[in-house]
Amino acid sequence: MLSIRDKVTLITGGSKGIGLGIAKAFASAGARVHVCGRNEPGTDTFPENSNIQFVKCDVRDPESAQAMITGISETEGKIDVLINNAGGGPPADAATASPRFTESII
Repeated sequence: MLSIRDKVTLITGGSKGIGLGIAKAFASAGARVHVCGRNEPGTDTFPENSNIQFVKCDVRDPESAQAMITGISETEGKIDVLINNAGGGPPADAATASPRFTESII
């Protein structure tokens, strides 16, 4: 059985939606979870006494992303698990969306 207890985990886009669900699941399994987002989450986003830490970061900015990785690595000594969940885009019909539209989202 795979254990994630005490594994240092970074989840981009982990302060809402699917990312928040992943963060809570990893935290409840004992992982030390760091989540990032462009905006500070509400004070009631993470359960009290949870092992989830928020880091403000815009992963589209290479300097901001590097600073986040460096900060977590210096604090924790490593990052064991990375879940890249950040992103999203406006609804579009995949059959007619232009390659440029797709590139801008990715």
